[in-house]
Amino acid sequence: MPIIIAGGLAFGLLALVMYWSFFSGGKERVVDAILKPVIEGEFVAKVLDTGEVQSAENVEIKCQVGSRNGNVTVIDAVKEGSKVYGGDWLVTLDSTAFEKELEQQKLAVSNAQTQVIQSVAQLEAAKASKEEYLEGTFLEQLRTIDNDIFNAQQELTESEAFLEHSVKLQAKGFITKQQLRSDQINLEKAKNSLELARQRKSVLEKITKKKDVILLDSDIAAAQVSVKNAEEAKRIEENQLEEVEQQLEFCSIVVPEGVSGEVVYHKEFDRRGGSEWVLEPGAQVRERQVLIKLPNQDKMEIKVLINEQSITAIQEKMPATISVDALPNVSLKGYVTRVNSYAEQGGWGSSSAIREYAVFVRILDPPRELIPGMNASVTIQTEFQADVLQAPLQCIYAANDTNFVLRKTGENSFETTEVTVAGENSINVWIEGGVNAGDELVMDPGQYRELMDLPEREVDDRIKLPEGAEEAAALEKAKEAEANKKVSAEKRKSIEGKSKRSGSKRGKGGDSKEKDVTSSKSKAGGGGGGGGGGMDARIDDMMSRYDSNSDGKIDSDEFAEIDGRFSGFLKRADADGDGNYTREEIKKFFDNMAQQFGGGAGGGGGGGRPPGR
Repeated sequence: MPIIIAGGLAFGLLALVMYWSFFSGGKERVVDAILKPVIEGEFVAKVLDTGEVQSAENVEIKCQVGSRNGNVTVIDAVKEGSKVYGGDWLVTLDSTAFEKELEQQKLAVSNAQTQVIQSVAQLEAAKASKEEYLEGTFLEQLRTIDNDIFNAQQELTESEAFLEHSVKLQAKGFITKQQLRSDQINLEKAKNSLELARQRKSVLEKITKKKDVILLDSDIAAAQVSVKNAEEAKRIEENQLEEVEQQLEFCSIVVPEGVSGEVVYHKEFDRRGGSEWVLEPGAQVRERQVLIKLPNQDKMEIKVLINEQSITAIQEKMPATISVDALPNVSLKGYVTRVNSYAEQGGWGSSSAIREYAVFVRILDPPRELIPGMNASVTIQTEFQADVLQAPLQCIYAANDTNFVLRKTGENSFETTEVTVAGENSINVWIEGGVNAGDELVMDPGQYRELMDLPEREVDDRIKLPEGAEEAAALEKAKEAEANKKVSAEKRKSIEGKSKRSGSKRGKGGDSKEKDVTSSKSKAGGGGGGGGGGMDARIDDMMSRYDSNSDGKIDSDEFAEIDGRFSGFLKRADADGDGNYTREEIKKFFDNMAQQFGGGAGGGGGGGRPPGR
């Protein structure tokens, strides 16, 4: 019996030990984890991607032909890869339409020249007409009138002498009174003729001459305008002729003087990212379209499209190594010259949400065998540190925006250590502080969380608004409620007015309707009780809530009991700076806030609690 009891006690003790070893969850269990040491050495972070070789300096050969139909056809083109120099032929474009237009334009220029000649002749004729009038016609008319005046003067003299003789004869009875009267009439006619001639001369000199000169000057001015218009039309036609001749020259494209290089056809894709445009006979080209590039092979670069997740790590002047697919066993060096700040436009119909940014890497000492268009792999070194502590990326455990490692401290003991990660690449992390070289760290420490001493997870989902925003929102809400209250009142008045008008028309039959409207009015009024006293009600509620000694102000002790967010906002209401907050100061402060955030305080709902309570 004692043996059985002793055996039972031994078995129970063994079970207890096994329980604490395997089921208690303590840190003393045997851990068979993969350990990696902290090392000290060079830390390098890289971004690897592929791109296309291109020249950093290109002479672009463009289509200068402004086709009247939008496009022009390629007749022939130099072979891609040809070495060309200044003046060498590159492309021939269809010039048939311009040759026809040239003939028509030459005829238009001839017609314009004819019009200029005629306009100049008309101008000279107008000038001659004025000279003819002043030197001929006018003087002739003037002399004629002068003769008329002379003749009238002579006739007047004779008439006067004859009348004097007739008076003597009639006195002696040799002639009758009737004859004497006839001589007197002749004298008056002579006077009138002389006066008329003098008047004609005055009109000719003062009016007629002026009028005729004005008309002649207008003819000259009109002729001058005609000449100017004809010359302008001729100039336009000649410019058009020069343009057509220039377009004909543009149809034969040659290498600019002083430029040389190897011909590279410019590549274009349609908006859908589809077929490539090819420079070949029959191809359609547009004005200003790039046809050929003549790269400077002494200045080569690679355009690399970097994923948006890596682009922030790349900056100008970062070193890079390049390997070209067509040049095996050749390693080139370069550096970043430009990082685009805008994403590349995806092809038509692209559904990828990942954006790519163009990075340009200049190649140092490019070999002559390097040709634009070759595919290349680029490795950009984004970080380099000579002697820093490093550990595998899998040794880091992140919690609450803090990085931890599980460091081995004994045979079967471990310690949770907070570390600072200064950088990382796809393999290692660069650690600053917390560990030493040679420390052994647990790989994938998340599998051994029961061994880690981690801080409690802090959860704070509150969105903190700027100071004063909550109070401004409350003021706006009160203002809106007051406006709704006014609208409701206007609607009730409108209903009452319609009801009264209907009642006056229906007579006694309108009583029941009036009761219904009154009942509806009562119900509507009951719903408006929440409006309270607007902002005054809110301030009264605030004073009753915080003015514990009812002395009409919130003193420093009472102010200390207010919630921190609201007290910081309310502190600005102390206008005199005495540390006390009277009802007048608070109301003035809220009125100022109401004006600042959109107008008057308004009415609104009843006195709710201030924000933060």
